[in-house]
Amino acid sequence: MIITALVVATLLCFVMPATRGFGVIGIAILLYFFPLTTMTLLVVGAVFVYFIYFYNK
Repeated sequence: MIITALVVATLLCFVMPATRGFGVIGIAILLYFFPLTTMTLLVVGAVFVYFIYFYNK
């Protein structure tokens, strides 16, 4: 489970540079202890970022 969290966190750092502020370890810990909350926040954040990105175009 912790390995999955680390892999997901690493992928997120590549996909969303904004998450690098937390660091891979921080995200992995969040995913490990609060998987649903963290995933929800990340999805909402991603949608928000894409909305701003396309709104500005």
